[in-house]
Amino acid sequence: MRRVFLYVCVLLLVLVFCAGGVYAADPSDVPDVIPSRGRGGISFLTCHLLADADGSGTVDYFDFVIFVGAYGACSGECPAPWRCYDPLADFNQDGCVNERDLGILQAQWGASCDDIIGQ
Repeated sequence: MRRVFLYVCVLLLVLVFCAGGVYAADPSDVPDVIPSRGRGGISFLTCHLLADADGSGTVDYFDFVIFVGAYGACSGECPAPWRCYDPLADFNQDGCVNERDLGILQAQWGASCDDIIGQ
């Protein structure tokens, strides 16, 4: 039963995601490259994609799976054993994994740090 529920959730989110019928984040609100300081105070650019939940440097299916597992849950909640709040999926850090986080995922879908930084 859990597996069927998860498949249905994934299917619904994919349909909504592909249709673009969710809150779409303004690209100016979603930073791609954030300046930081290296050793010895030398400045360089690092890539920080908000929707890169698994830290791979690319926003892809694996990030979407993490997001689906937490969708609809707020901080400290675990409304079902397969759906618990995960701060990695709360891309805007507002305490809930919701449509706004899906909008960020949608805005950054397919983005890669290699493409952004040019490595």
